[in-house]
Amino acid sequence: MKKQVLLILMVVLSLVLTACTTSSGTLLKEATAKQLELKSFESSSTFFVDIDTAFLKKRLELDMDTKQIDTFNSKVDFHVGANLLALAGLKVQPNKDGIVTFSLISKNGESILGTSQDEIGIQLSNNTAMLEDAFGEGKGEDFNVLVLTMQDAMRELMKEYIKDYGYTFNSNQIKNNGDVTIVLPNGKRIETEHVEIEMTALDAVEMLQYSLNYFLENKEFQDYFYDSISELPTMVSAFAPAKEIDSTEIQAGLDKMKVELNSAIKDLISKLENVKTTYLLEYKEELNEFAKINLGMYIGKEDKETYQTTFALQLNYTKAVADLDLEGLKGLPLVPGDSITISSVDQYWNHNKKLEPIKVPSRLVSMEELSQMEDVGEELKEIAGEDSLIAQMAEFFEQMAMDTTDTN
Repeated sequence: MKKQVLLILMVVLSLVLTACTTSSGTLLKEATAKQLELKSFESSSTFFVDIDTAFLKKRLELDMDTKQIDTFNSKVDFHVGANLLALAGLKVQPNKDGIVTFSLISKNGESILGTSQDEIGIQLSNNTAMLEDAFGEGKGEDFNVLVLTMQDAMRELMKEYIKDYGYTFNSNQIKNNGDVTIVLPNGKRIETEHVEIEMTALDAVEMLQYSLNYFLENKEFQDYFYDSISELPTMVSAFAPAKEIDSTEIQAGLDKMKVELNSAIKDLISKLENVKTTYLLEYKEELNEFAKINLGMYIGKEDKETYQTTFALQLNYTKAVADLDLEGLKGLPLVPGDSITISSVDQYWNHNKKLEPIKVPSRLVSMEELSQMEDVGEELKEIAGEDSLIAQMAEFFEQMAMDTTDTN
C-alpha cells in the first residue's frame, strides 16, 4: 500500500500546479503557463533528506546549479563536500567553502563530464556523430529539428490540457501567504507572491482521479491529443525514412491505441478508488498524519514568472500507524516517533534571457579512447596530471572492480 500511495503522490505533483478556480489557484495556473514557455534560465537547487529515527539521525544534502542556454546546450554542476571525497582516499582541491564540483555538460549533442579541478573532460557520448554514422550526413541536425518539433507539440498539448482544468482546492489545502522578497544567488531582490499548498495522501488520490476523469470526459482535448500523436510517424519518417507511410495503418493503430489507453485510464481510476476506500478512508486520521506534502511557489508580482519553489514530503511513523500493521510497512526498521523528510528549495532567474555560452574542458577524452587504455587511471594521469580527480576516480573504481572480482 505504501508504494502505491507514494507513487500517486509523485504523479500528482505534476498536476498540482495547474489547479485553479480560487484566486490563488488562478495565479498558479498563470505561472504554470509561463513555465511551459521557459527555454533558457539559470537555477540553484538544494535537496535534503532528513532522517530522524531511533537508529539513525542524519541530514543528507545535495546542492546543484543549472544553466540552460537552449534544449541542446546546458550545464548542471553538482557540489560535493571535500570531506566526503576524502573518505574515499581521493586527493581533492576544494574551493574556499570546502566544495568540489562535478559538471555534466550538454553541448550540441555531446555529453561531457568534468570537475572543478580538471582541465580535461570525459566525452560520455556524441549523439550527433552517432546519428550521422548510422543514418548519413546531416541527420544529426535533422534529429535536433525533430526533438524541437516534438517539444513544441508537447508544450501545446499541456497548454490545451490546463486551459479548462478546474480542480478546486479547499481552504485547508491552499493559502496565499502574501508578498515575500526573494534574494537570488546573483544578488537580485525580487518581490513575489507566496502560494502554499498542503496535501495528504487522500487529497493526492482524489486530485489524480479528477485529472484522469477530466481527460476521459474532455472529448475536445482527447481529439487534439490523438491528432497530435497521429503526426509522429510523419515527423519520424522525415528523419529516418523507411517504408512509405500508410495512412490507413496509422488510423487503425490510433483507434486501437485510443481504446486501450482509455481502458487503462478507467482501470487506474478504479484501482485508485479501491486504494481510497480500502486504506485512505478506512484509516483516514492515521494516514493523514503519516504522509503530508507541502508545495510552495513564489511568483513574481510583475511578470508572473516563478522565482522559487519549495517541496517537502514528510513521513511520520506514529504509534497509530504502527498499530495498523500495514503490509507495506512490515519489516522496516522504524519505531513510533521516527520521521523522514524529503525536501528541496529551487530558485530560478534569467528566464528566457540570452546567456553566456557554456565552456567545455580544453581536452576531451572519448569513451572509445578510454576503452583502448590498458591502465585507465595511470594513462589519464599522463594526460591530465597526477592530481586529476577524474584519473583518481578511475583508479578508485578500477580497484573496486578488482576487489569484487577477487571476492567472487
